[in-house]
Amino acid sequence: MHNKFLPKRRSIRWHNYSYTRSASYFITISTKDKKPTLGYYAADSVVLTQLGLITDACLKSIQQHHPNVIRVLYSIQPNHIHVLITIIELPDNSEEPEQFGKPVRGSIPTIVRTLKAAITREIRRRFSNPKLLVFHRGYYMRVLFKPEYVHRVEGYITYNTQIHLARRRRRSSRINRK
Repeated sequence: MHNKFLPKRRSIRWHNYSYTRSASYFITISTKDKKPTLGYYAADSVVLTQLGLITDACLKSIQQHHPNVIRVLYSIQPNHIHVLITIIELPDNSEEPEQFGKPVRGSIPTIVRTLKAAITREIRRRFSNPKLLVFHRGYYMRVLFKPEYVHRVEGYITYNTQIHLARRRRRSSRINRK
């Protein structure tokens, strides 16, 4: 039953699609209120804060915790993370879609949820702040079926910092011309 005082939320996921299927998934996770808590832009890179370093360590350990993840490529920006996760279908997973309160082992929603929880838990522990909110609720996700889409996203993630820095330079040059 839906509480009439809460906003109705639309799911970004496809109905009746099993997110345990072998595919590549492009995921973007934003920080709470899009605040630049993970790092800051320097001359030609992103310098990670303590929160960003914790995030980096957790991203590096995804494959240790999820045996069906065969590849992880990511980029940490000051206020968001881009992650490309490639999974293989586990032989013992059912094709049943995930439902609220019934997580499916090895599914993308479960992987993302445990990643966000691990990062948040470690940050709260290190900063002794049990109520600290790190990430925006939810995440953006796209299923990449075609190899050319995967290749395009690989390039985007690899050069993400340079893309953001170029946008910032263009914006500041436009402002300075006015």
